[in-house]
Amino acid sequence: MTVPTDENRRERSEFVKATEMLDACVDNDNGKVVLSTCGHSVPELKEALTIVSKYCGPAHLNSKIYRSLLVTNAAIYTLMSFLGVEGEGGVELLEVVIKCLKVVIRESMELR
Repeated sequence: MTVPTDENRRERSEFVKATEMLDACVDNDNGKVVLSTCGHSVPELKEALTIVSKYCGPAHLNSKIYRSLLVTNAAIYTLMSFLGVEGEGGVELLEVVIKCLKVVIRESMELR
């Protein structure tokens, strides 16, 4: 086992922050994502999805760890909730969500 570097810690923090931002947009009562009540802008959410894609993609050295985190913190369900995103900018965001999910599930049988 190797000791995590400052870079590893920074990456993990960035990943967790991104998944928490996305999760905060999912209504606890009905599981919907409504952009007008989300509290985050479409560009912020697109950036969060890009971060998830980057760290879960095959090019990242620790991608298996980040894909495992999607299961551990139930963020995979958050991503699926975004498939039904509603509101202005929803279509634009949906394209990024689909790309993110393609990256995530392509490399993981568990996440399919």
